[in-house]
Amino acid sequence: APEILSHLKKEHPACRELSMRQLQRDLNELVSLFGGVVKMAEAGRKRLYQIAENQEGDERTDILSSLLSRIYTSQLFEMALSKPADLQQHLSLEDTAPLKNIEMLPNLLEAIITRTVVSFNYHNWLKGTEREHTLHPYMLKEHKNRWYLLGYKPGKESYTMFGVDRIKPESLTILKEQFERNPDFNPAKFSEGRFGITWLTPADPEEIRLRFSTQMGRYIKSLPLHPSQMVLADNDEGTTIALKVTINDELIAEILKYGADVQVLLPQHLAQQIRKKLRKALKAYQE
Repeated sequence: APEILSHLKKEHPACRELSMRQLQRDLNELVSLFGGVVKMAEAGRKRLYQIAENQEGDERTDILSSLLSRIYTSQLFEMALSKPADLQQHLSLEDTAPLKNIEMLPNLLEAIITRTVVSFNYHNWLKGTEREHTLHPYMLKEHKNRWYLLGYKPGKESYTMFGVDRIKPESLTILKEQFERNPDFNPAKFSEGRFGITWLTPADPEEIRLRFSTQMGRYIKSLPLHPSQMVLADNDEGTTIALKVTINDELIAEILKYGADVQVLLPQHLAQQIRKKLRKALKAYQE
């Protein structure tokens, strides 16, 4: 711990006031929260902290890795903000729409942790309507620079996903009512086989086989489309991968964006859907 504290104070200005007692408390909390993922070992008089290799079925490893990567990224902002006059010369951010309603995230997470019922007004983009919802909040999910709230609808006896950016902030109410979380709910198992945030598709996952051009295949291998992705072949003909997911509009849109650099090999009904979409797109450009 002394070596860790010395390193933090040297490399991170925000940690210069950190005490050994606080650091030890944080490390113990880390081991407590991520037991089995963060391991502590004795080496003589020293205590060593190690992140275990990813264990299949334990989503805590992925969560911790994601959190750590964000911490490392935040160091870029800390460095850039130390010289705000030169910020644009040193740091270029992706030009995306600003996140909406992120100020609600702490309250929603607190409701999830304390198992407290929430209510809010929600704008449905597809229907163009707004109505009130009461929800047992289960999980926050980030996807493509947006946040989503997954919860259980007691009236419908089903799980529902809500875009946080479409919740009316002034309508969010943390009720005094507590709820019992379904003990069988497992975030990793629940999202298994689902592509994107369309989680409520009733169809079963299917094996999807896609062949990418050699150049695009390098990109797909470095940034997999889905956790289930497996490379079946990688040669002069291209890169063939397999996914085990439910076919939905998000998957179809993802395939279409690669244009001529991808071919659907299996299943045939998905290949037919892609073919139909491409013909329709081509027709729009024909005179």
